[in-house]
Amino acid sequence: MNLKNVFSAGQGRQKRYGMAKALRLCGRMLEGADVGGGGRWRGRTTGRWLTRRIPRACCRGWSGESRSGSEAIVALGRLNRSDCFFRHWWRSGPKDYFTVYFTKAAWCTIFSLWATFALMLMEEELPVTTTEMPLTGPPPSEVPLPEPPLVRVIAQVRFPLIASVEKREFIAPFQEAIRKDYPALRPEQSRSVVLGPQGVVGTRSNTVWRFYDAGNAWSVTLAPDFLALETGEYSSRDDFLRRFEQVLHALKAHLDPQVIDRLGVRYIDRILGDNLTDIAELVRPEIAGILTTPLAEHADLSISENVFVLPDDAGRVTARWGLVPARGTVDPGAVDPIEEASWLLDLDAFQVDTCPLDVVLVITQARAFTERIYSIFRWAVTDEFLRRYGGKP
Repeated sequence: MNLKNVFSAGQGRQKRYGMAKALRLCGRMLEGADVGGGGRWRGRTTGRWLTRRIPRACCRGWSGESRSGSEAIVALGRLNRSDCFFRHWWRSGPKDYFTVYFTKAAWCTIFSLWATFALMLMEEELPVTTTEMPLTGPPPSEVPLPEPPLVRVIAQVRFPLIASVEKREFIAPFQEAIRKDYPALRPEQSRSVVLGPQGVVGTRSNTVWRFYDAGNAWSVTLAPDFLALETGEYSSRDDFLRRFEQVLHALKAHLDPQVIDRLGVRYIDRILGDNLTDIAELVRPEIAGILTTPLAEHADLSISENVFVLPDDAGRVTARWGLVPARGTVDPGAVDPIEEASWLLDLDAFQVDTCPLDVVLVITQARAFTERIYSIFRWAVTDEFLRRYGGKP
């Protein structure tokens, strides 16, 4: 968000959520603003009510050589001394650290102070950290997990139906293009229901071609309307995308669907055993949900599903998480039932948009999805989670 919009953003947040959350929003947006004389605004802001009708908000920063912190804030905010008071922390060289407490200033006056700082930054934009907003900004540095709970990673492109994919002779060149890495071909029959205005009007049987590597750890699935790469032994983002790029080149060269209708990337983590008991220590409280309460010992199934729209039309993310009972599943096609209860974190980033099949652009978008999923993953889990699975946060 452009920082010139801080004033209106703060007012909108105040009306909807109250003063405290509005001030926190403004503080994050103004991290690092210049307050004169080389000083900087720290932007770590809190807010609360002193009484039922007297608001108080505080903010912190430091000023430069040209003026004290209190003088800088009062001058820029056009505040009267009676509207606020100051608590100085200490002096370190030319810097004067201070905290400002607003006690009587009207809402518009306080927001004017934030707006003034915003205008000083001109068009500069400051990033929101991943811990605050995992849907935007660069991904955090990867923390390798020697013993990851990642059970499945899938990348898929959907395209308009190619009926000839049912024929062995038609897909034979595609098989030859990938056979070195995926030598085992196992065709399967899938059956789908055909719906019409009157409900179910029939069923349709399709041939699905599954190609496996020598160890059955990786598979490529080719159907009349989609291509998917899937693994249960994910090692790195680069390796996964390299393999996906190879099969996309084979798809374009030998089937040439011309356009794709959907691109999706999906990561599924599964927590089992003793770690399931410690779930409240491994994920954020808002993710753990009911499992952080005394009701947890009585919970058999607890699933939350959220769909997030990524900024700048970058796609969507479906995020599912929660407790799944023994022999249960939330998606039979992607999550196998097992003989014990488990906790799932299922993140699916996708774009539904018909566009030409350009392998370079598809891989670029797929990489962006993998990074966004990792940002959400890191937002959802704690450092204890990383350590529990061998990582060093």
